[in-house]
Amino acid sequence: MEFLDHELWEIGVTLHKFIPKAEALGAHGVTTVAVCSDSQAAIRRTMHLELGPGQHLARAIIKHDTALGAHSIEAAIHCVAGHSGIRSNEQVDPRANTAREHQGYTVSD
Repeated sequence: MEFLDHELWEIGVTLHKFIPKAEALGAHGVTTVAVCSDSQAAIRRTMHLELGPGQHLARAIIKHDTALGAHSIEAAIHCVAGHSGIRSNEQVDPRANTAREHQGYTVSD
């Protein structure tokens, strides 16, 4: 898995996890869910469906964003350099490395 694909995959998986909880989140007044990434390239890629690397993952991310939008929840993707200030970074980095080692991961449709 290429680095860009891995970062897109992580963003997509994170957004996908919010979808089954969207109704409950909305009932509690949540209007925005935030995803942080240290990849500006991945964040830019989530904003378009043009041909190129990561297209299928960007398409899934946009689909997840649309599903959340149906519940009036916005997905905000933020760039955080090196995951700085994120307490769970110790958990994120090993998972990211494990995912990078495996091939064939795709974001759930």
